[in-house]
Amino acid sequence: MHVARLEVLIKLKQLTANVCEVFSSIQGEGLFIGCRQLFLRLAGCNLRCEYCDTKDSWLSPDIALFQESPNSYKMQGINNPINLMKLWEIINNFHPKLHHSLSITGGEPLMQVDTVKILSKRWMDAGGKVLLETNGTLPDKLEEVLHYISYISMDIKLGNGDLSSLWTKHAQFLKLAYESKVSVYTKLVINSSVSYEEINKVMSLVSNVNSTIPVILQPEYKDDNINVSMSQLLEIQWMMLKELKDIRILPQLHKLIGVK
Repeated sequence: MHVARLEVLIKLKQLTANVCEVFSSIQGEGLFIGCRQLFLRLAGCNLRCEYCDTKDSWLSPDIALFQESPNSYKMQGINNPINLMKLWEIINNFHPKLHHSLSITGGEPLMQVDTVKILSKRWMDAGGKVLLETNGTLPDKLEEVLHYISYISMDIKLGNGDLSSLWTKHAQFLKLAYESKVSVYTKLVINSSVSYEEINKVMSLVSNVNSTIPVILQPEYKDDNINVSMSQLLEIQWMMLKELKDIRILPQLHKLIGVK
């Protein structure tokens, strides 16, 4: 057996992961909105964003949930942490070639970088592609997995005050992702309190890497309402288009149509 393959098998048997859920659904955000994806939501996050809509993923639950089959609403439970061999068996049952990609999300998936690396490689070896959904603050961890990632959805965090120190990490992360030739886009959660100073920072950050990198303006969805006016979104889009080439306003489709 090839040495590299043997090493992966050994790690699959030895390592464990903390998981929130595994399910097949449509992608509700970003460039691949509407595409069928398999979601692997890993537990744990290095940030505590006020507008986060998956706060239950900040810490590892006792029980991870996984869908019985791609079109079933019935979920089964398994104790955390999960052995990676068992987790791969669950994921592989969802047919890599029938999904646009495996969306590895969180929380912040790069906090479990070995899990991301090993499962991404297995999924790609099975003929699938991998989307990494990340908060874009761990460039050192990104470097470890780039070879196994097809697409990157990178959040740029706004409106969190003490998160201003993350701008340097965001810049390093985006530069590394773009120069690796992985397809990358950025995503901003926009609410009524966003500052134009922050929007200018985003424009500089993205244009310093490449002005053609897509930027998604995602209106914050809170308490069943969109927490920003359309006029403000259009004003921000117009402002950003003066410097960047691809600015899109996209809501969270899965919340609007009521799917997971």
